[in-house]
Amino acid sequence: MRSNKTYHSVIVVLLISILLVVSGYAYVSAQDEGEGGLASQSYLGLEADTSSVYDVPGGPGFVMLSPYQFRPLSPADQCSYSGNTIVNQSPGVCTMVAGVTLPHGANITKLTLYVFDGNPSKDIILNFARGDGAGGFAVQAGINTGIVGVMPAWDAISTTQFLNTQVDNSNYSYMVYAIVPFQSWLDMGFSNVRIDYEYATAIPILSK
Repeated sequence: MRSNKTYHSVIVVLLISILLVVSGYAYVSAQDEGEGGLASQSYLGLEADTSSVYDVPGGPGFVMLSPYQFRPLSPADQCSYSGNTIVNQSPGVCTMVAGVTLPHGANITKLTLYVFDGNPSKDIILNFARGDGAGGFAVQAGINTGIVGVMPAWDAISTTQFLNTQVDNSNYSYMVYAIVPFQSWLDMGFSNVRIDYEYATAIPILSK
């Protein structure tokens, strides 16, 4: 009987420990997303498609962001430009951010990052987020180059997974930010970012 009681006690302790760990992880994830700074990882975009940089399907509406529309999040972020490419030669991780203007009422269908990533141990993260008038923000979609593995040549990585797809300019502003690993300029960088959208209702056709 004593051995059975001991066995049950061990099982109960293990279950309680697992619950505490899971609860703690959920709390940390919630705290990390949008409180006190930009989220440091991509919470969405666990699936991604790749295609040639010259042949990315989508639309019918597009917003293409140039790398020169991005700016450092803070003076500590020391990314630099190499032609039409953002790279990071600095000893620290660099975050680059850009505002996005989308048509009110449109439905966002795709987020695409134009990138090369020949580093097997480091990844570029791109997050698409919206911010409210009270200073808060929430990540709506994300891409992590590690999902598709090493890509020494230029490629386009896309995701169609979004938390909220409808553009609401009356209550939110929109932005993208890229997190580039330290000292990765030799084999990693990104250029353009594209956001595709469509309208839910078709324009009525006028008849005679």
